[in-house]
Amino acid sequence: MNKLLICGGLLGLLAVFMGATLDHFVTLSDAETASVMVGIRYNMLYALLIAAIGLAPTKQYLQLSGAIFAIGTCLFSISIYLTHLTPLKQLVYLVPFGGVTIMLAWVLLIMTGVKWRTA
Repeated sequence: MNKLLICGGLLGLLAVFMGATLDHFVTLSDAETASVMVGIRYNMLYALLIAAIGLAPTKQYLQLSGAIFAIGTCLFSISIYLTHLTPLKQLVYLVPFGGVTIMLAWVLLIMTGVKWRTA
């Protein structure tokens, strides 16, 4: 079972679902719509990246960066969704933690590239 590939697929599905929900079922202000669209854009981008990492050769730090991307994407995008679509407005405070987590995943990905050795 490839957990990163599954996670990437689920996050991609969530991005499409949120886009359809926003377009067809929910009415938000222009500012709220713009915010949710940022969440959807990042959600889809990182779903693709996580799935690609899931398909890459197994390297410990590469897989770890994929897992951290997944955590950061959930913190970032899902907290944006829940902030605007539920009464839980205080979840907006998780968004910066998601952004920092995503940046840490990029640093780990860079370090993986620097240390990458082919057999």
